[in-house]
Amino acid sequence: MRILFNVGSLYPAQIGGPDNVTYWWAKSMVKQGHTVTITTTDDGINGQAPLDQWLETDYGRVIYVKTAVHFVPFRLLIKSLAPLWSTQILHVGAIFYPTSWLLATVGLMLGKKVIWTPHGELDPPALVYSTARKKPILWFIKNFMSSRVLFHSTCDAETDYIRHNFGPDAAIVQIPPKMELPEPLDRPTERYLLFIGRLHPKKNVESLIEAAAQSSAFRHSDFTLKLAGTGEPDYVQKLKDKVATLGLSEKVSFLGMVAGAAKQELLARAYFSFMPSHTENFGIVVTEALAHGTPVVASRSTPWAVLAQNRSGYWVENSVPSLAQTIDTILNLDPELYRQMRRNSVETSHLFDIERHGQDWVTIYEDLLSGDTKHRFPFRFT
Repeated sequence: MRILFNVGSLYPAQIGGPDNVTYWWAKSMVKQGHTVTITTTDDGINGQAPLDQWLETDYGRVIYVKTAVHFVPFRLLIKSLAPLWSTQILHVGAIFYPTSWLLATVGLMLGKKVIWTPHGELDPPALVYSTARKKPILWFIKNFMSSRVLFHSTCDAETDYIRHNFGPDAAIVQIPPKMELPEPLDRPTERYLLFIGRLHPKKNVESLIEAAAQSSAFRHSDFTLKLAGTGEPDYVQKLKDKVATLGLSEKVSFLGMVAGAAKQELLARAYFSFMPSHTENFGIVVTEALAHGTPVVASRSTPWAVLAQNRSGYWVENSVPSLAQTIDTILNLDPELYRQMRRNSVETSHLFDIERHGQDWVTIYEDLLSGDTKHRFPFRFT
């Protein structure tokens, strides 16, 4: 098969989770003998890859196009037209990125099969921003394209969002992201709770901080809470002020950006990791934590019911009382139960291992090429 990916940013950039997901995805397809081409911008590259030249990599033939204004990627569109002509499948990421809907339009005119991964852009909290720009694009896709493309959803909520925006008959394949699992680190567990991610209101870090303050077990223990990530300076300062106001300055630390090997060490040594977000369509950091045997607490606004099902963590309401009660529970766990949760966590991570499940995407692409979508989609890979 010949597949063209078009994305706004790509590994080694680390703008967000999709940078890595697309990389793992493409690498798996190449490993299975398929031809992959990727066109992307220089966003987040910062000298880590040559620009404006085709590169032969283990994740396909790739070009990182120098782009002065990220949301006006004219040169990226031009560079994508030649490979689009010879591809069988166009896979675009994000709904509102200009090359996504422009290339999808051209691809459909050329008779190409098009698959579209929204990457969380249809979540209601995301749609409240820049509505004047987004509404015409949604209208255009719904009326002229949605009946001719296959949408990729990562969870039940995202499937519902796609249907809400593009109609109940939209063809959807639902499959959570698969990834290359980090090498498990056998490290002694240290007495800290951990949040890793962007410091943004949607991540609900303020509720986690307030829950720590309300947790008697946390306040009267030597456990600490570590917050790793960056965000808008005003918002980060607001979080720091909250920590001070709640009298947690000695118990809560802000680590800033942590990446690479240091991130994996931090995850491996944590007692529990937390993802209390208001909305998520996946969360790579959860799988990374599980791979090291670190259980996770995730909110019911995220697609991580499997944590409770597999006893590898907790899936709870992201309210302050619920989080506080959960912190009390985990800090009083029976040691043997905790050790079992760690073993369960490693097993749960295997559900998202692309080495074990790379064939899933081959099946999806083959069905798309054969036109076998009416009775196979919507379809859920688990």
